Order: sequence, then C-alpha cells, then structure tokens
Amino acid sequence: MAPDGGRVVLAGHSIGGALSVRLAARLGARVEAMVLVAAPLATLPLNRWERFLLQATLWPPLLNLVGNWTGVRLGLGHVEPGAKQISRLDVALITDEWSDRRRRETARQYYYAFVGGQEVVRNGQALHDAPTRKLCVWGSADEIVPPTPLVGEPNCQPVVITGGGHLMPLTMPEAVASVIDRFLATVPPGPPPAAARALVTREGARRPDERVWSARRALFPLVGMGALFPTGAAVDGRVDLSFHAGIARGGIDPRYPVESGRLALLVGAAIRGGDASGWGFAYLQATARLELIWRWFGGAHVDGALLVDPRNGHVGGYGAVGYAPSVVPWVRAFVGGGVLPGDGTHFLVGVDVTACVTRPLF
Repeated sequence: MAPDGGRVVLAGHSIGGALSVRLAARLGARVEAMVLVAAPLATLPLNRWERFLLQATLWPPLLNLVGNWTGVRLGLGHVEPGAKQISRLDVALITDEWSDRRRRETARQYYYAFVGGQEVVRNGQALHDAPTRKLCVWGSADEIVPPTPLVGEPNCQPVVITGGGHLMPLTMPEAVASVIDRFLATVPPGPPPAAARALVTREGARRPDERVWSARRALFPLVGMGALFPTGAAVDGRVDLSFHAGIARGGIDPRYPVESGRLALLVGAAIRGGDASGWGFAYLQATARLELIWRWFGGAHVDGALLVDPRNGHVGGYGAVGYAPSVVPWVRAFVGGGVLPGDGTHFLVGVDVTACVTRPLF
C-alpha cells in the first residue's frame, strides 16, 4: 500500500488472493482494482497428496530422503499439470521456502486461517463486499482451486486460461501477464503517486546473490564408529568395534532439534576384543542404512550389513532396527540378529555414532 494513504491495486495468487479480498473488503474505496489468480473463493476438494502436504510434521524427513530439490520437483508433478515447465530457479526458490520449517509452518497456518473450514466462505463474501473492479483468473486444469462460478458479483471479470494449472504464474507467465495487462488497461488511473511512495522499501526481499537450493545439494560425507555386542554364553563380554566412512543421500536440519531423512552407504572394518586373545582384526563391513527422524519425537533407522573376513573367506551379515533422538541424531542404539563370520548366529545389541564431517559435497 502507498505510504501516503493513496489508492492501490491489490493482486494475489492462491492464498495470496484470499488475503487480497479480505484486505480489499476492509479498505473499501481506497482499492483501485483487484487481481485474483487461482484464489480460493469457494469450498475446494483436496486429494490425498494435497492433504499430505498439510501435515507439516510428517513429510519433511521423506523430502530430505530423496533430496529437497528433487522432492519438490516430484511433488509439484502431483499437484500441477504443467510442472515440467517450471524453471529450475523457480523450483529452487520453492525448495528454499519449504526447506525451512518455520516457513512451512507459517504457510500451513495461513491455509487454516484463510482456506480451512468456513474461512473460504468468508473469502467469497469479502469478494462480494469489496467495492472495486475485480479480475478473477482461473486455470482450466487447476485441480487445487478449480474455476469457481461467480454469480451476482458486481464489477467482476472472470477469465479462464485454457490448460492453466494452479501454478500457472510459473508455468504460463506470458498468458497470465497478458490477461492482467488487458484488465489493468481498462481501469481508470488513480491519483498521481506522491513523492513519499519512492520511500517504499522491499524489506525481507531476496538478494540477487542469496543462495538457494540446487538439484545436487543433498550428498553428504559421513564418518563414525560403532560397538556391536553379540549375546550368548560363548561370547560373554565380547565386543566388536567398527570404524566406518561413507556417503549419505538426503538432508538433515541443522537446527535443534532436527528432522532428517537419509539413505547412507558405509564401509569400514571391525576389531574384536573382550576375550583372552586381546584385540585384533575381525572383519570388513559394508552397511546400508535408512533413517527417518522427526522433530521432537526422534526416529528409526534400519540397517543391513554384509560382513567379510578376507583372511579365510568367511561371510556373514545382520539386520537391525534402532532409534535415534532428534536432539543428537548422530547417536543410535539398535538391536538385530545375524551371522558373524565364522562365529554362528547371534542376537545383537549395538550403538553407533555417525556424523557429517563437512557441508554437502555438491
């Protein structure tokens, strides 16, 4: 809005359209015109994927697992028919927004405040009450906010863009801009801008050099160590210490506490101690691990390990499940079972410490 209290043109997309109509209803004649693109003005159905996106506490670890940028690109394909036309930069900007838990939660709160329940009915009423010229733009292929019949709306110009989805400002920017330009050309100009309008600043706007997520910022190097305690009378007091390194696909929130979703591949070696022979080499180890950690509640990891003793060719392996707290996600405790090389089948209890050592590799 102009700082001198002058008239304004309001424009909003999706929930931004709901914000615009609520504001226009309050400002009255000060609003010169209003442009609404895919705005929720009537009750709208949500498919399973869209309902899942609203559960902000459930899906972030899964998004991290496939990589934030890749996850957003795949997710857009479920809600936007023209998702492939969205530029890599726009996907990166969306990913940057949804990689920040605070921004995700804010978007969710805005949904319930302006679209959930009876709030969407208030949007339609606010549109009717706003005494200004209005342009409502819909996409014929929008499955989130389908074209809405506007009955008895004064000064309202509905336009449906053929083939447009919910994100048509990104997928069909020229078509959307053309419709808006034609509409604004019919709106009588308001009073000339006052000098004070030049003082408007873009506080919080993105800087040209600000980093956003790219398609490959999801590959992390790992190092760690673990302790494996096989049970049974024959191995009473024995422990296998492993030292490993590897790489993980997926991300981890650096804030406290964290969310994480990763697939890790680790290789290393183990030494054995705790018996009369002292410490010595035990076997080589390769491990695949899937981990999902939720904020506050912690999470689970599933391990599958292959064990090989190159001295005699003995082979073993084990499977395990465990828990990792979200406050210290690099520490895990697990239980499992399997065969140790040349040593028979055992029930296993273990602990593991595995952490990232640098920023993403790419």
